[in-house]
Amino acid sequence: MNDNSLFSIRAMRLEDVDVLTPVMKAAFDEDTRRHTDLMEDGPEGYDDGRLLRRFLAEPEAFCRTLWLGSRRIGALIYRKEGDVCVGEILFVDPSLHGFGLGRQAMAALESEAAGCRLIRLETPDYSTRNHRFYEHCGYRRLDEPGFWAQTVVFAKDLPEDGR
Repeated sequence: MNDNSLFSIRAMRLEDVDVLTPVMKAAFDEDTRRHTDLMEDGPEGYDDGRLLRRFLAEPEAFCRTLWLGSRRIGALIYRKEGDVCVGEILFVDPSLHGFGLGRQAMAALESEAAGCRLIRLETPDYSTRNHRFYEHCGYRRLDEPGFWAQTVVFAKDLPEDGR
């Protein structure tokens, strides 16, 4: 895969859920296997579509589908809480890791977060690959408890002018 110009982000629709759910399960399970003794694990509903449907039903959630050409390859979900943008979910098909698609998704999040002073997100404490990814994207690790148990919190300050 050499041409990331085919990468796009679109509003998630209900018909995306059935295609994205196995991609999300594969991404979460691959990370779990890499860092734990478990074969699969993720948030409740990650493996049957309930999680994505729940976010789609929340009016304050911004749900985005990541595309490579005509193929759905992942998702980005976030919400705005005042002047803080909270990253909820980011996943990319594991077969496409290492091609810069996650970075493009994070750049899109930062563009869409206009009016926010900060982006805050959490990732499992065992997921050191995610930690490195967020640090490479300019996020700093915060020394504070996360909303979820056993997570690490990352944040990135955004410029006041939105650039």
